[in-house]
Amino acid sequence: MKKKWFHRSMAILLSVLLVVSMFPSYPLHAAAETGLTGDRHIRFSYERPDGDYDGWNLWVWGTGSKDGQIDFTEIKDGNAIAKIAVGQEASRIGFIVRKGNWEAKDVDADRYITLNRSDSITKVQVTSGQADFFTVPEVTAPVIENGNAHFFFRDKALYVNDEMHKVEKVELHILGNKYKMTPETKEERLSYTFQDLPQGEHEYTYFVTVDGVTKEVTDPYNTVNGKSVVTYIIPEVQVDSMVQPS
Repeated sequence: MKKKWFHRSMAILLSVLLVVSMFPSYPLHAAAETGLTGDRHIRFSYERPDGDYDGWNLWVWGTGSKDGQIDFTEIKDGNAIAKIAVGQEASRIGFIVRKGNWEAKDVDADRYITLNRSDSITKVQVTSGQADFFTVPEVTAPVIENGNAHFFFRDKALYVNDEMHKVEKVELHILGNKYKMTPETKEERLSYTFQDLPQGEHEYTYFVTVDGVTKEVTDPYNTVNGKSVVTYIIPEVQVDSMVQPS
């Protein structure tokens, strides 16, 4: 009896492990139309507390466009700004902040920027003497984790022009109700987490207020045939066990 119970238990366990391995562990993204178009590049902001940018430049590689020296082209709000062109197929580039022709390095290490896959512009903020740097995160279609749907809003045109601060309020409209989204200033987006999203396909929109005018829009990062839809389906798992006679 004990031997039969052991064989039955092991068969069920192995069947469950086999089924679970068939499903990915990463968050589920809704379908989206987010093809990159236009002038794809990195907007690189470099801050030196001493304000001395004389002779400093960038050395880059893996751009799929122009590798080598990239010069800063302007000083804005106390930061030196450079534009790094990247190819459509590039996903990550390396960089070093240096002075002159390798007279000095700001940080003596190769560093890498992961490129935005949803927008043509990747924004990076680097501070002198600090190895870590900040990359403005990309915005995607809603992300579903453990039954909760994470929504993000960003106006593409305002983002390109560094004008996301003009967005006064955004409300997520889904399942007949509106939910006020939370501004994330540094990330240049607004977010809202819908708890316990029902299973099924749900159309949603955003009510966006800019300069006192409110407009209803679809998701700039998830619009297909004029509609934004988030889909949540829990696959049914059926486990069949076969026990060999002892």
